Amino acid sequence: MNKKNLRPVIVLDGDEVSKGYFHRYAVYQRNYTTITYALIELEDGQLKYFDPELVQFTDRYSSNNSL
Repeated sequence: MNKKNLRPVIVLDGDEVSKGYFHRYAVYQRNYTTITYALIELEDGQLKYFDPELVQFTDRYSSNNSL
């Protein structure tokens, strides 16, 4: 997939803020629990799931909502 088609993000990855690209939301369901994750490709090529609250899109950035 061409990265031009993906939205750039910054994510809180442990104690570090990392840059990456948003691929999609993923929903995990078990019994009566539903958890939503954001699938992010980090700059080093790793794909990781993150809590959506730890993801900030940077292509429409507002300084009022920073990590």
